[in-house]
Amino acid sequence: MLKYPLYLWAYVTRDRQQNGPVFVVGTGRSGTHMLCRCVNKFPQVSDYYGGVESPEMFWSISNATVAQKQLSIFQLGYYAYMMRKVDGLFLDQTHPNLWNVEQLLTAFPKAKFLALKRNVQSVSYSMKKHGGVSKWAKNHTHYPKPNGFLGVTPQNAKVYQEQLSDLQRDVFRWASHMERIDEVAKRFPDNVMVLHYEDVGESMKSTMAAIADFIATPPPSEFLAFKKESLHKRDALTAEELAQIDDALALWGSAAKG
Repeated sequence: MLKYPLYLWAYVTRDRQQNGPVFVVGTGRSGTHMLCRCVNKFPQVSDYYGGVESPEMFWSISNATVAQKQLSIFQLGYYAYMMRKVDGLFLDQTHPNLWNVEQLLTAFPKAKFLALKRNVQSVSYSMKKHGGVSKWAKNHTHYPKPNGFLGVTPQNAKVYQEQLSDLQRDVFRWASHMERIDEVAKRFPDNVMVLHYEDVGESMKSTMAAIADFIATPPPSEFLAFKKESLHKRDALTAEELAQIDDALALWGSAAKG
C-alpha cells in the first residue's frame, strides 16, 4: 500500500514508446517458471525476483483475473514502476496476464508476451500436485460464470458443474488457455510469441535465439539446464486419470462447448 502513490505516478508519467515489459503467460503448471528463468539469463532482461512471481502482485492479479475484473491503475502502475527500477527490459511471470493482454497493450503498446503451451497430460499431472493452482477447480463455485479463465462457457456450464471431476475441470481450463493463446497470437502477432514447452527442452539454443529476435535483445551466452525428466510427467498418470483427461477433451470439443 505504501508504494501505491509511486505506482500511480509511474503509470501517469509512463513512456508509451518504451520497450516492454515482457510477460511470460500461459496456464498454471505449463512451465512458465522455467521459461522465466531461461529469459532471465538474457543480458538485457531482468525479472527482479529471480525467476519467481512477484510476491506483491501475483495473487492480486490472479484473483482479479479469475474474478473477471480489469487490472487496477495501481496494478498497471506496478509495471510502469518496475520498468524504471530495472536495467533493460522488465520481465514478469504472472501467467494469468494471458487474459489481460488487451488492457496491458493499451497501457504498454510495446509490451511483448511469451505464451507457453504444454501438453495436457503433463499440465494435468502438475496441477493435481499443486494446491495453489488446483484450488481454482476445487473452488469454482466462488467465481463468476461464464469464465474464460476456468474454461466455462454458456454452452458447457452445466457439464462443468455437474459432470466433471476436478481433474477434468483442470483440463477445461487448460483447453481454454490454449485457445486464448491462439486467439491473442492471431490478433497481436507483433506482440505475442507462441512457444512450446517441449521445444524449449529439445532445442534450447535455437528457441532462445528466436525469443531474442522477438524481443529485440541480444541472446544469452549461457542457458538454463533443462530437466529432461519433466518431459515425461504424463507417464506418472494412472490409466484412469488418462481416461478422464481424454473424456474431458472430448467433452470440450463436443456440443457442450457450442
